[in-house]
Amino acid sequence: MRATRISDRVSQESPHEHQQSQLLSRIIVNVEKLNEAVMMLNKNLQEINIQNMDTELVAQMFKNYQSNVLFHLEATNGLKDPA
Repeated sequence: MRATRISDRVSQESPHEHQQSQLLSRIIVNVEKLNEAVMMLNKNLQEINIQNMDTELVAQMFKNYQSNVLFHLEATNGLKDPA
């Protein structure tokens, strides 16, 4: 009779353990997929940052050029009010 109670208890716990095992398995698979997606996102962001470096450089060059032109016009009294 004691063996029957233990086997009854094991059979009662087994569905929960099986369900938890399945859930844990799904969580692991989803975390792996998420990790892959985040790694791909990081790679793409890195490529975008590299491509933006040229744009940033041109913008800085234009800003410096604009500043130099303004300084030159003020120094030579060539700056006139808009018409």
